[in-house]
Amino acid sequence: MRHGEAVPRSEWEGSDSSRPLSKEGRADVERAGRGMAKDDWSIDLILCSPYQRAKETATLVASSRGRGDVVSLPELAPGVRPDAIQEALKPYFGKEPFLIVGHIPDLALFAARLTEKTDLWEGGLAPGEVVALETGSHGLSWGQGTVLWRRKLEEW
Repeated sequence: MRHGEAVPRSEWEGSDSSRPLSKEGRADVERAGRGMAKDDWSIDLILCSPYQRAKETATLVASSRGRGDVVSLPELAPGVRPDAIQEALKPYFGKEPFLIVGHIPDLALFAARLTEKTDLWEGGLAPGEVVALETGSHGLSWGQGTVLWRRKLEEW
């Protein structure tokens, strides 16, 4: 999941890592969380970037669903290579399903490498968009994942 809409950089005086969600972004993410609860997602673990907007997204999804532990991973910060994300997720394999909240282009590139679906990389992900991936017994091996579905915020 890409984090929700953040306060525009032009309106934020602090560091990029501390830039929060916008008011609209918070409302959208809460709606998505309620939609996930309604759809009865069985996600109990949310892994997120240490950046404020990703942590807020993860926390709002967890609270809107009424469940989900949030764990911040430095390897999900912007600019991290897919190999580093892959390595950071290995300890969590076997504890799935889990939700990852991060940034573009990193998440799109990671998902594209995992599934060999270049449209994930080329088209990117909209704020708050969720892509469900299945890796099965292949774990996090490049090219072995499958895209189950994609859902944008307005579809919740």
